[in-house]
Amino acid sequence: MGTLEAGSSEHARRRPTAVDYVAALFPPTVMAVAFTWLIVTMVKSQGGANKYKEDAAVDAAFAARSGQEQQRQD
Repeated sequence: MGTLEAGSSEHARRRPTAVDYVAALFPPTVMAVAFTWLIVTMVKSQGGANKYKEDAAVDAAFAARSGQEQQRQD
């Protein structure tokens, strides 16, 4: 190795290779694909045949809770 000037390093002088670019872009790309898949799955699961079942379950839970609150007040 040669003498280095103050404030410089061997790594700073190296030219980035294709592997460096792939290594830098791979994690955000994977996260973007995973996030897109998650959103698509959530949107697809909304509505359809299960929508009425889910709505009925939520309405029943709210009714049960409001019934319990009314009994406590009496």
